[in-house]
Amino acid sequence: MVNRITTYLRLMLLATCSWLFSASPGLAMLPQTASDLQVLEDALRQATEADPSLLKQATPMLLAPPLHHWRESRDDFAAVALATLTTIFNTPQAIIPCPDCDAWRLNVRPGNGLDIYNGELSLGELGRLQKDHRYSAAKALTVIQETPSGVQVRITSLTDGRLIWSRLADSSERLAQVKPWTNFAAERDRRLRGESLSYVFINLGLYPNPLFQLEFIEQWGDRNQHLSGVAISLLNPNVSVGIVYHYMMPKLRRLHLGGSLYFPLQNLAQSSGSSRDVSSQFVGQGMVEYTFANSYGVFGSISSKGQFSIGFNFYNPLFMPFLL
Repeated sequence: MVNRITTYLRLMLLATCSWLFSASPGLAMLPQTASDLQVLEDALRQATEADPSLLKQATPMLLAPPLHHWRESRDDFAAVALATLTTIFNTPQAIIPCPDCDAWRLNVRPGNGLDIYNGELSLGELGRLQKDHRYSAAKALTVIQETPSGVQVRITSLTDGRLIWSRLADSSERLAQVKPWTNFAAERDRRLRGESLSYVFINLGLYPNPLFQLEFIEQWGDRNQHLSGVAISLLNPNVSVGIVYHYMMPKLRRLHLGGSLYFPLQNLAQSSGSSRDVSSQFVGQGMVEYTFANSYGVFGSISSKGQFSIGFNFYNPLFMPFLL
């Protein structure tokens, strides 16, 4: 009886482990490669947003079989790499899997000579491949491979062999001087140009309690995930100065959490002749913000005084756009 119970428990444990690993294919992939793919997604997103013509030049695209380097990534790299590209090139039929783009080729030369090739296709071979009805609509070829230095991607035009886009995505890069997790590639280029990464946020709360605050902040951190600075609150709390901090969520690109601590200026007069606890004179505030456009967002906030408010955020607002 004991042996049966032990056998049953072992089978249950084996089945549970099997289910966990089959449900989460990314668990088997090398963690460094998973981070590299996140950097690749960010770089591709920044490139397509900066140059929308890239999508027209690159799609529909043939995708050569993704090549893994590490044994840990053997089973999952191809699927996760395809999913990463699909998040950017997400129109129907934008990506055409092309198993023939990395296959053994046999060529018989005059004189009974025999040549065997493997790997990427030449431009001439791609031209012949496009005659296949499955690949005839393609404009470009994408090659993606895992390397010891990161994930390498090249997008090549099938028309003239021109390199459309190339990147080695390396998540070990650190930008000690750079100030968000989002748009990492764009912010890296900006920092290299020596441009400041400072912002002005305006928080306008509408319901159920009004709120109006100005934030003057800088971005910093090795992955641009922190924002901090000073703030002025004109309403809730009234006429106050304080400090503010935001954390950019790495997985949810447009969501970030914030916290601030305000000191109402009216407490300066009240505290001069009283023995009130200093800590009770400060007002804390927590905030959740979601950006739905490049310059606008929505938020929900609650303060230590019990004041709850929902409203809109404005990032570096232009109050008179008709002057542009």
